[in-house]
Amino acid sequence: MSKAVEAQGLMCPSAQQTHIGAQVFGVQIQTSSGDVRVGYLPNAYPVTDELMALAGSAAPTEVLRIAAPCIKCEHHDGTNCTLAKRVATMLDPAVSGLPRCAIRSTCLWFRQEGKDACLRCPQITTVKRAPTEFEQVLSGLPVGHAEDFGELM
Repeated sequence: MSKAVEAQGLMCPSAQQTHIGAQVFGVQIQTSSGDVRVGYLPNAYPVTDELMALAGSAAPTEVLRIAAPCIKCEHHDGTNCTLAKRVATMLDPAVSGLPRCAIRSTCLWFRQEGKDACLRCPQITTVKRAPTEFEQVLSGLPVGHAEDFGELM
């Protein structure tokens, strides 16, 4: 489905809490099978110091899903978000139906990749300690640079 998408005004669903306009829209939860998935909140909430403190000793992006206006970061090729494309094409779906999502109407990944991104979104963690080689490839970072792993999975 990938198509050129004007990023201005659209939200990146894998943003950092420091980005202007950042909002929390999900929390990482452990399922009964031991998998980690996003539990979507009914609304997106502005990032506050109090909300970030709830992450405890973890980095907020390890336990929270944060969206912010797209800043056309290193994942943006000038036309599309290459991270959204990799998520939609490299991962198997995590769910069979569209999860309830507070940011879908403004989500860059949904606008660009449609439901293929949404069906995989619940398995995304913006930051992950000790990523696998596949997770590094998925993130777009060079393999072997886990210490720099700051985006996705």
